[in-house]
Amino acid sequence: MTNALSSAAPETFVVLDFETTGLDPRQAEILEVGAVRVRTSDLAIVERFESLVKPDGAIPPFITRLTGIGPEDVKGAPVWEEVRSRLVDFLGSGPIAAHNAMMEQSFLDAHAPGRGGEAGDWNIWDTLEPLTLALPELPSHSLENLRALAGLTAEGSHRALKDAEDTALLLKWIQDRLRGDRQRIASTVRDLQTGREEWHWGWLFVAAAPLESAPPEALAQLGDLRKLRAADQSREPEWESSVSADEVAAVLESGAAGAGLEFRPVQERMVREVAEALKEGGRVALEAPTGTGKSVAYLLPGVLAAEKTGAPLVVATHSKALQDQLLNKDVPAVARLLGREAGAQPAVRAAVVKGQNNYLCLRKFDEECAEMLSRDTSVAAWWPVAFLRALTTVERPVELDRVPRLLRERFPYLAELVERSRSHHTTTIGPTCPYYSRCHFFDSARIAHQSDVIIANHALVFQWPVNLPQIRNLVLDEAHHLEERVTEAFSVSVSGEEMAEAARRLDKRRGRGRDAGGDAESIARRVETVFKGDAAALLRNDAETLRTRITAVEAVLTVAFGAAAGRGGGGWGRADTLAMNPPGSAVAEAARSAVTEALSELRAAAAGLASRLSGWLKDIGEGRGGGEEDDHGLDLLKTHADAFSGFQSKLAVFLENTTTEHVRLLHRNPRDASWRLEVTPVDVSGLAGPFFEEKRAVVLTSATLTPGNSNPFILRRLGLDTSAGDSG
Repeated sequence: MTNALSSAAPETFVVLDFETTGLDPRQAEILEVGAVRVRTSDLAIVERFESLVKPDGAIPPFITRLTGIGPEDVKGAPVWEEVRSRLVDFLGSGPIAAHNAMMEQSFLDAHAPGRGGEAGDWNIWDTLEPLTLALPELPSHSLENLRALAGLTAEGSHRALKDAEDTALLLKWIQDRLRGDRQRIASTVRDLQTGREEWHWGWLFVAAAPLESAPPEALAQLGDLRKLRAADQSREPEWESSVSADEVAAVLESGAAGAGLEFRPVQERMVREVAEALKEGGRVALEAPTGTGKSVAYLLPGVLAAEKTGAPLVVATHSKALQDQLLNKDVPAVARLLGREAGAQPAVRAAVVKGQNNYLCLRKFDEECAEMLSRDTSVAAWWPVAFLRALTTVERPVELDRVPRLLRERFPYLAELVERSRSHHTTTIGPTCPYYSRCHFFDSARIAHQSDVIIANHALVFQWPVNLPQIRNLVLDEAHHLEERVTEAFSVSVSGEEMAEAARRLDKRRGRGRDAGGDAESIARRVETVFKGDAAALLRNDAETLRTRITAVEAVLTVAFGAAAGRGGGGWGRADTLAMNPPGSAVAEAARSAVTEALSELRAAAAGLASRLSGWLKDIGEGRGGGEEDDHGLDLLKTHADAFSGFQSKLAVFLENTTTEHVRLLHRNPRDASWRLEVTPVDVSGLAGPFFEEKRAVVLTSATLTPGNSNPFILRRLGLDTSAGDSG
């Protein structure tokens, strides 16, 4: 198959790799060179170049440990000047590639004249860029990780020729996959790169994409969330049908050896206590040392109870590491205990759920992509768009916190696109959104409704989204961190940036001329039956007033933080944080008063906008029934009314909680004058108590609960009465 881009590819290209004595080309030396010439048509290696280089200085011991190259190995090697001339001849005039090419690029620029006879006359394309597009779901795209995935031996790695050869083999391997199970990615990238001139994008992706046929089907729809929610709400589990403690213990004892687990009496005791709590409903706290199998001890009875009753077990942890362990290690271990590996029965169904802003919002993403590419059409802007689009073809839902940090640091536009494409409750439209059926945030809920185990974090369970299944049976692992997370969950926080973004989305114009419009215009068209004025103009004016008040707060905070840092500040703040509650000096009180006044005016602006939107919503009448799911204007009205009502409520909480029962803090980033306010309760026992009372069964577990009496200190701080058990 030929096309404009793939036919423009050169006949051959060179893959290059260096081993060096360090990372800084101004100080480090090249220790070894490896290069292979690759035929573009079939990716066959047709020529090799390899040479050790005798450095002027010593080889650091850690480099010898990494590469295996020591002083004895380079004793008779040629010096760089000799190797350089032969390397330049080998590179010739064709393209050069390298994996994570910044090092090769920098060392060539520093140590070798370019083709024009001057340093810096090199242009290396980085194989990391296409390989990340082809495998966007990987947490790491290092050569070591890719080599293992492709089944290439690691023997001899960190030697220049081996790494260059493996990079060429990886390109062949990934192109075969792009023609096979990754055709949809190839088609996605091909469609995005129309008109691009960089030969390697077209050669790798366009040549692999089926131009004459439709791409493979997208990921399947995951069900109707409204029906799944209704089924969960109407479900009345028959708890008496749940398995008994004896039955669960028998499964553990009989299946441990076959599952590769060591049967421990302490684990059996925990299994029995958890099974009893899940069957009868109760509260139990378990302390056991790390390594005694606490996770399997609550997962096994939890899975069996969920399968019998239809009510999933919710497990909340403090750390992301434990979430990963539960999903990738402990749940599979339970599947083995239950004999599920043979495929005779379905595997254990488990899902991880996270806060809403961890998920990609497809609506925001499309808007931001169009805006980004209208500003910049370079690879620096195009690649992040292609990467996230490729990711959506293989992962559902896309969790933005799993986008590798290395890639976000290397491609600044990717970091920007990730942040601006996050889902958020104030901009969620719901069923009327054209992306609703494949929304990644709602997909996480769809998956959760069809799971036996739902893995979350401590904070999320105390702010449980309404789209998720009800929490009936709850395990709180790493419970020694719980008070801190509960405090955060019952704290209130809001930022000026968050409010300004909401105002921007309300009055942002899209299109040009007579077709210009946005949320304000959509809302105006919807309320024209109950409001005869220029509703869009009023909303834009309200949004501008809000932004003006936000700017005023920023100005007051600049003065207030200056007063806190200067003499007479009364110790009420630091360079980045002000405490609003305690009394202080005259300077501090004057600054507090100015901040309070500015925030009160901002609250009034938010309340005015919320009142206008809520008033129209009331006039229209939410209970009109029928067809509401398809009413885009009404849905936008609800979304923005909820957003600005929430802002004014949070500002009210901050302004009104002036007693010692709460800590009120103002945080400011002096680099960009951004700010955030926070209200934190001092004692959460009265707040968390009702939460626990609503749950049918609660299990707390940790290595450090210190259950020396009937109700340990940490449990009293949480307002939770339970019979604690020491399983260690």
